[in-house]
Amino acid sequence: EDGKPYRAIGFSSDVTAEVMRERQIRALQMEKETLVQDMYLSAVYDMSKRQAVDIQSADQKVMDLVKQGDLKQVIEYFTSRIIDGDIRKQVRNNLSKAALMALWLGGEKNLCYEYQIQKKGGLSWELLEIHILCSHRLTAYIYVKDIQSKKEIELQLKEKAEKDSMTKVYNHATFESMVEMHLQQENHGKRFVLGIIDVDEFKQINDTFGHRIGDNILCQVALELSKNMRGEEAAG
Repeated sequence: EDGKPYRAIGFSSDVTAEVMRERQIRALQMEKETLVQDMYLSAVYDMSKRQAVDIQSADQKVMDLVKQGDLKQVIEYFTSRIIDGDIRKQVRNNLSKAALMALWLGGEKNLCYEYQIQKKGGLSWELLEIHILCSHRLTAYIYVKDIQSKKEIELQLKEKAEKDSMTKVYNHATFESMVEMHLQQENHGKRFVLGIIDVDEFKQINDTFGHRIGDNILCQVALELSKNMRGEEAAG
């Protein structure tokens, strides 16, 4: 207005990384809220201050330990439910304060473990997720949730893909690949036995009584074979 020139100075910077991290955090929080019914444990750990910000669990024993302020005992308790000793050891090691920092420094920002635990009704599957993010502070998000239903569906789909729909034993392609795998292992000193069974006069049975009766006989033979399989043995 007074005829003097004015100079405006502005600064801009790339905040893409910060925005993406914020979105990741919001996504993790939404996942927690969506899956809360299946959640066994959720924890937010401030790695900068080396302290747990928030721990929630459906297991009262976990919450009692949280009230005592003993994070190490919380980890010790919930990992004791893991049946596989190797996975139990890995999970315990990676949930320590030093290990979480080492994972971050080594570029490992996401870890997942699937394992079985012992429940009153039998074995059940769980998923442990660890997400390490840096937004204002270095934070580890830890979720433990029940995935038994998901595993059951996966098993059903796997069986449909690998097993014959009529006899319920392994189909030709799957059994052939299993034999090939064992042959390769035999080259390294591990031996196996392959047995071939022939149903006597099967063509005559089909011709005389029809294919339905023939199919029933094949199913019965397959059932008896399956009932007598042990350990890694398989029928196809």
